[in-house]
Amino acid sequence: MSDPLSRAMADLSTKEAAMKELQAEIDRLRSFVAMYRSYDDHAEEAEGKRSKKDIMGDAAIALIKENGPMSLSALYAAIEGQGIEIGTKNPKQYLSTTFNRDRRLKFVDGKGWMLARNPQ
Repeated sequence: MSDPLSRAMADLSTKEAAMKELQAEIDRLRSFVAMYRSYDDHAEEAEGKRSKKDIMGDAAIALIKENGPMSLSALYAAIEGQGIEIGTKNPKQYLSTTFNRDRRLKFVDGKGWMLARNPQ
């Protein structure tokens, strides 16, 4: 038979060992999160879920609001000048395709890219 003090000390030792294991797991998880964030260029954007196409569309809209209708070449130069990487072999074609799919934008012959009146 063991006395209450011995049982309490054994229980305390068990609980402390479990806490050490949990703390080690917490430390491993914190290291993983820090490492993941260091390699993920878009970790901070993940909450907003903004795609590259959304970023380019938003940039085009801001430029068109400021300057009026713009040619694809002018939009390309301005977007690239803002440091937004398009990253394809044919960036102007990619922008044109992206803008065609963005309901907020429309192309008008002789004028260029402009805001759609009733984007949906």
